[in-house]
Amino acid sequence: KAFMEEEAVRVEKKGTIWTVVLSRPSRRNAVDGPTAAALAQAFRDFDSDPEARVAVLYGEGGAFCAGADLRALSGPPAAPGQQHAQSQPESSQQHPQQQQQKQAQPQQDKGMAMYGSKANKATPDGDGPMGPTRMLLSKPVIAAIAGPCVAGGLEMACWCDLRVAEEGSVLGVFCRRWGVPQIDGGCVRLPRLIGLSRAMDMILTGRGVEAHEALTMGLVNRVVPKGKAREEAEALASLIASFPQICMRADRLAAYHVASGVLPNSSNTNNSSNNTIRRDGGKAAWDDAFRVEFEYGSQALLAGESLQGASAFAGGKGRHGSFAEFGATSSHSSHSSNPNNNNNSNHK
Repeated sequence: KAFMEEEAVRVEKKGTIWTVVLSRPSRRNAVDGPTAAALAQAFRDFDSDPEARVAVLYGEGGAFCAGADLRALSGPPAAPGQQHAQSQPESSQQHPQQQQQKQAQPQQDKGMAMYGSKANKATPDGDGPMGPTRMLLSKPVIAAIAGPCVAGGLEMACWCDLRVAEEGSVLGVFCRRWGVPQIDGGCVRLPRLIGLSRAMDMILTGRGVEAHEALTMGLVNRVVPKGKAREEAEALASLIASFPQICMRADRLAAYHVASGVLPNSSNTNNSSNNTIRRDGGKAAWDDAFRVEFEYGSQALLAGESLQGASAFAGGKGRHGSFAEFGATSSHSSHSSNPNNNNNSNHK
């Protein structure tokens, strides 16, 4: 039994690509407290490893993740002072939307004491109940979705930068049936990914959304044949890992900060009083957003990546939108994407 718990999360590395494998097939990869802590640690290790570039999150055994382990949640409570220690990192590892959440805990701790000893730890600070869902990593993560991706599993998938789903997979807020709330960012990220109206349809009804509908909604980025989610996600990860990394990571973080409305700590904007991007819809809001974008983008300019890329293009590489130098095939532009998308690669 102890061995099975240790193997609930494992990391498989191939060059600069890390695949974090969630392996609790008897629980449909539902996550309990210890598993959440292991997931958080795996991604913390990935983010701190200078050789790692892109991660893939994969649930093996026919399910991506069925959410929090309700059997652990409803199990026998721990003796006072004996609840498991789910890791609680520094706030700098949290999603920007969570960095200002500092609340008193005694009442919440008392309320959580009624739940099982291996239940997911629910606190306003630190790691999310599912593990890594409050982290803003410096590198991208791709969800490889096969089978059910529901409840907290959907929230973990939404935490990832991209989602590759197999045909036949289902995404949904299935926890609607049991009074288990979305507190791993589902109410934050889902409306941003697919819009408030579609998000409300999923949140209020709990209905399942199959892969192709999820693609049209923008909830997933690729739909691939059954049995191919991990393979295709790792191929996509390899492509992203082949790009100049400083520039790619800077653009990614700029997009997250602008979308969340939270300025990076080092921002030079004149709006330091509340560390947020102004949302008045006027020029001030645009100025904040563009300053954030420039601050991140200048990292690539100063590091020389942009000069190297421009020189490579001037030397004849990458013409007509070709990604061949980065190991991409024709699948990069058309495979398993929206069938209504007409690819036009005649650009730089």
